[in-house]
Amino acid sequence: MTAARFVDVLASQSLWLSALVLVTGLVQRVLLHRFGAGPVLATWWLVPLGLLATWLPAARVPADLALVQWLQSPVIMVPQVRGPHTAPPSSSPAVAIGLAVLWAAGVVTSLAVAWRAQHRYLSSLRRAAVGPWRAPAGSSPAEAGVWHSLLVLPEDFEQRFSPAEQALVLAHEAVHIRQHDNAWRLLALLLCAMHWFNPLAWRAARRFRQHQELACDAAVLRQQPKALATYANALMKSHAPVTEVPTASSAWHSTHPLIERVHMLELHATHAARQPAGRWLAATLAVLGAGAVYATQVQPTEPAAKTTSVMLTLNLINDGLPGGSPQVLTQLGQPATVRVSPKDGTPGASWEIELVTTQLADGRLQVESRYRTGEPAQDVARYTQVMASDQPFQFVVVSDEHVLSGNQTARLLAAR
Repeated sequence: MTAARFVDVLASQSLWLSALVLVTGLVQRVLLHRFGAGPVLATWWLVPLGLLATWLPAARVPADLALVQWLQSPVIMVPQVRGPHTAPPSSSPAVAIGLAVLWAAGVVTSLAVAWRAQHRYLSSLRRAAVGPWRAPAGSSPAEAGVWHSLLVLPEDFEQRFSPAEQALVLAHEAVHIRQHDNAWRLLALLLCAMHWFNPLAWRAARRFRQHQELACDAAVLRQQPKALATYANALMKSHAPVTEVPTASSAWHSTHPLIERVHMLELHATHAARQPAGRWLAATLAVLGAGAVYATQVQPTEPAAKTTSVMLTLNLINDGLPGGSPQVLTQLGQPATVRVSPKDGTPGASWEIELVTTQLADGRLQVESRYRTGEPAQDVARYTQVMASDQPFQFVVVSDEHVLSGNQTARLLAAR
């Protein structure tokens, strides 16, 4: 892949990412207060599935299908990933190479910053002789790591939280571990790093983490609906982090606005019965959305043109003597050449006749004839005659010393 092509594909993918994030956000605004945080979290599947759909082999369907025509109508404006018109070409190879190098530098920088934050956070932890890892006092409880999750509790965990609150905090972190939330956060980080220049990608990643926290809140309160007040108190106590929690860690506190998160606690219980239906709806919307993205990649194919054959028959008289009755089978619009040479010792000239037959809108045939003779061959005459199929056309061609005459017919054969 050339640098220019890579830049074009990257720009197209960024447009798709932005479109998918915006559509997902609109869907989430509808689902959040009707079905709760669990189904809303599932709608994020639309983003990776939609991006994946742009890389699948494009289907080829007849161009006259109504769906293809609708998708390609001027009203629908969608970015294209493949094809010669994906994006305008870069101004020059040097510019394209420079942009590709800049992109790579941004990716490396983004990943390096995230790795450093994760390393700094893990370095601040200490392993207790018995029990979980410990973070500085005042920190938020968290789950750290992707492949091997570590439960991290602050030094003052037992003093800051009551026994009932401690149980809810541990239940919350258990949901993070069960749902592999840190692995999904890592995937979101990789997408952000690849699209580091797109502010919508970073905003979507923050919102995704917020929805993870809301989903964990909902899962805990669905199991313990009577613990709402205790859960809210624990949440308020945890929202004073001393150490920043990086991407590959899920903290009890979150970047979600605290007031909105507390407000959502009151709705989780009412959403409990709607969760299964909401999840099915979210999954269906994600699959349908990805299917719609794939549908825009359809490559319409023009139906194979039906070819019509023509049989051309000439009855020739060359300088007063029979010149033969050559026949030639050709197709509409294709040139056919007939060469006429007298037999040994027979007077007459050698001729070359080029015939092109086309069909007019009214069904009649138009035959364009070009007559040449001499050494080298020189044009002598051109005729254009319109006739019905099998209707003879009389002609006479006179050169300086020779005469070629006769008639010709064109018979239209069945289309194939």
